[in-house]
Amino acid sequence: MKLSDYSLDDLIRKDLLFLFPFYLFNLEKELRTFDERAESRKILISSFTELLDYVNELYNDGRLAFDKYLLLTDMIKKVADSLSVRYDNARKELDEIMGGKILEFKGERIYNEGREEGREEGRTEGKIDELLGLAYDGTLSVDVAASRALSKYKVPKDEFMRRLKSYKPGDELMQG
Repeated sequence: MKLSDYSLDDLIRKDLLFLFPFYLFNLEKELRTFDERAESRKILISSFTELLDYVNELYNDGRLAFDKYLLLTDMIKKVADSLSVRYDNARKELDEIMGGKILEFKGERIYNEGREEGREEGRTEGKIDELLGLAYDGTLSVDVAASRALSKYKVPKDEFMRRLKSYKPGDELMQG
């Protein structure tokens, strides 16, 4: 089996993922003429983009595990870097495509979503603590504060009352 006998479509159709990084060797001719021939530039960019799009599609559809995704994209990047080391314009273009195609890993997405949920939870807790403080110092009646906690933040009245009993002014400042 010679890799040069396989097109990118062949590799995709036969699901030969492990050969994806090495497929880039088939594009060496395009690298050499990248600056002189618009057709070479077009072939190289479209092949590279198609390859990365397919890898991303596999990952996003759950057909490629996160660790395999990282390994495969890292290998593709290393081969692309190695092949384009003498071709500055091609290397810059491939790096730009690589950066754009692998914008955000699923793990990063999950992390960022979790962080945002944590921030939102913190803001909600701060507002609940504010209601507790207003009820504690008598600025707001306990019933009104408990009612607002229930309607705005889904805190049942019994939980609000339990928290109010153990509330100490300034506690919310100590939690940070």
